[in-house]
Amino acid sequence: MSGDGISGVDGITRHPTRVSSLVAVCAAVLAIALLGTTSAQRLALGVDVAGIAVLALGGAAWHRGHRVVGGLVALAGVGLSLASVGVVVVRAETVSQRVEIAPGLLGPLLVACGVVPVWKRFSRTFVSLGAAFVVLTICLSGLVRGAEMLPLLGAFAATVVAWDAGEQAINLGEQLGNEARTWPVEVGHSGATAVYGCVAVAAAVGFHDLDVTGVPLVGLFALFGAAVLLLVGLYN
Repeated sequence: MSGDGISGVDGITRHPTRVSSLVAVCAAVLAIALLGTTSAQRLALGVDVAGIAVLALGGAAWHRGHRVVGGLVALAGVGLSLASVGVVVVRAETVSQRVEIAPGLLGPLLVACGVVPVWKRFSRTFVSLGAAFVVLTICLSGLVRGAEMLPLLGAFAATVVAWDAGEQAINLGEQLGNEARTWPVEVGHSGATAVYGCVAVAAAVGFHDLDVTGVPLVGLFALFGAAVLLLVGLYN
């Protein structure tokens, strides 16, 4: 667990902001929920979410100065979240159900580790790795199970929101601290990202339904990826 994040000069707590942190984790969970269609996968995701909640409680206790209790609770949360992978491995009926969702269960946990933060120096790395694991699961769902286009694109859009919100939480926390009144900016920014993602998904689905040029699903994902890259470019 990282240090207390207090600036030595102005006394501002430089932790990721709460609203964007919550949006980031929820969006990552939503991405996996769109792909988890079996009872075993949903149970595993529930265990994952429970572990993340325990991690957040431990992190809050740690940052309030209760280092021993907070650290132990946070470790218990990480352990519970990691156990979700074991749940899907044991309870899933087929190998494909295990393979497609197992990496993605690490995604929300890593995003949470980035915004708690577990290790402040690597907050952005955790968020990026979390998004990468979710994208890996999206790809596996398409390749291994042949998931439908709409859940795949929706999961991609949710992953972009998760990454963007995580970055915003860290940036605002570093600049203004997590006690500043930043929630209007956070809600507006994440809302705009979500709307952009929905428009991109709708455009890709509409283009596919036209079936004028016979563009394959890979081409649609390339189109959607280009839209995501444009969003990243605008973000930077």
